[in-house]
Amino acid sequence: MIKKSKASVFLNNTLEITGLSRNDFVTVAAYLVRTKQAKSAGEAIKMLDTGTVDVNEIKDLIIQSYQKHLPKPKEQEADSEIE
Repeated sequence: MIKKSKASVFLNNTLEITGLSRNDFVTVAAYLVRTKQAKSAGEAIKMLDTGTVDVNEIKDLIIQSYQKHLPKPKEQEADSEIE
């Protein structure tokens, strides 16, 4: 027998509370599970419902995780040392 989920049945309520679009909601919930802040998608939804996580902070962390830090070119480093 399948266990009952403790997640909110009405995701529209969660979307209204958080102000996220459906795509952003999936991304944020997946990030919470992937980083082990939530054990399951249901727990991630509950965390978003209750406001225990800052949605904007999570979105910023997701963006930062995809950003690459490029090393400075050697010429530029040499110029900055001269000054």
